Amino acid sequence: MQQPSKKYNDIRLFLILIPCINVINYYLTYEHISLSWHTVLTFSIDTLEGYLAWLLFRHIIFYWDKKLPFEKAPVKRIIVQLVTTLFGGLSVIILLTELINFIASDKPVPANFYTTDIFIIA
Repeated sequence: MQQPSKKYNDIRLFLILIPCINVINYYLTYEHISLSWHTVLTFSIDTLEGYLAWLLFRHIIFYWDKKLPFEKAPVKRIIVQLVTTLFGGLSVIILLTELINFIASDKPVPANFYTTDIFIIA
């Protein structure tokens, strides 16, 4: 990924925010959370998935900065950016969740991932 010509200070912010957002997601998703190796492992995997989705967000935003700057069409840019980052980020989360579940389990991803979790993540 080509880095932008300007310096952005979002990296340190999101290194902290993504785990915090993940904590909120766990709070909203699960009724009972116990501290166990399974919780730590799933939290770590979910956080890494969040970092990968955020890297894709950055790439998409930098792409649109070059192709459709805010100054030319601000409303169009906001709509295009929202749709592409939402679709791209959710795609990363869904694909990685399915892949990890396929590797680690013989059961399908729980239905509440698609009925609840995805909406919380979005």
